[in-house]
Amino acid sequence: MQEIEKTTVKRQQSMKRQHRRTRHNSAYILLVIGLIAGIAFSLSVTRLFNVTDVVIEDDTGTPSERLIECCGFSRGDNMMRMDTREMARKIEEQIVYAENVYVHRDLPSTLVIHVEKAVPIANIITDEGCLLISESGRILESLDEPREGLIVLTGYHAEQTALGAWLKSEDTRQETVLRTMMNAAETVGDSRIGTVDMSDPGAIVVHLGENIEFRMGSSSDAVYKLRLALGSIQQINPGKKYLLRMVGNNQISVVPLDTEISPGRPAQEEAAGQTEEPNGFPEEPAGFPEDPGVLREEPANQDELNNQIPAQ
Repeated sequence: MQEIEKTTVKRQQSMKRQHRRTRHNSAYILLVIGLIAGIAFSLSVTRLFNVTDVVIEDDTGTPSERLIECCGFSRGDNMMRMDTREMARKIEEQIVYAENVYVHRDLPSTLVIHVEKAVPIANIITDEGCLLISESGRILESLDEPREGLIVLTGYHAEQTALGAWLKSEDTRQETVLRTMMNAAETVGDSRIGTVDMSDPGAIVVHLGENIEFRMGSSSDAVYKLRLALGSIQQINPGKKYLLRMVGNNQISVVPLDTEISPGRPAQEEAAGQTEEPNGFPEEPAGFPEDPGVLREEPANQDELNNQIPAQ
């Protein structure tokens, strides 16, 4: 029994010594790793990863040195100490046409600066003039006249008009309408979409070319409404003026505005003398398309129209 007890004690003492050695070894290994990491970090922010090359990917035509100046670094600076997100923000802040900017490290010594050019999408008419804006709503230029080929939006009240700022209105409804109509016009992609009057967000008026006024109501389903209106005027007389209105959710009312009224006869008598179809609408003027979504209404002069047809 005594021999067994002695053996057990020896084993316990041996295991304790082994545990102590293991703890000592682990602490030593951690110390070595810490020292190596500290040395590596010290070198990385002092002698290693310094900028020797800068790659510029820029669509704006801004001189490379100007972009580097905006970032606020010099060749030879350590990349690990740089805040690349802040550098990208500074470029966007100082270069008006700069969008989708990013700066990243290409270790060991190259810094890459990527800058895309903002694309103008619309003209905004304000009390202070015409503003050219990008898809993101950033003010790119102040113009004397609207840029051709882009839609013109009126009735938007901007809080600020400084170049490089983002459009913002106190009326949140106008914010929504602005984004919706810009995106809808871009999606439809028809050059006949000209001026959009958004003075009343619930009664938007779109001018299609020079002769057609489309009262589309609210901006909901704007893409559908614009396509429906454009489809309804494919075969109408291009030399006349027309008023288009949404009727319900899926029909367009088409009214010729400049039909001549016979001298000496009131407009009501002239309208009463027209031949009506069984559905209650007057005989279809030449050139109207056969479209179930198009309602034909009797001609009216502009005074009658203003008195009889309320804005949607």
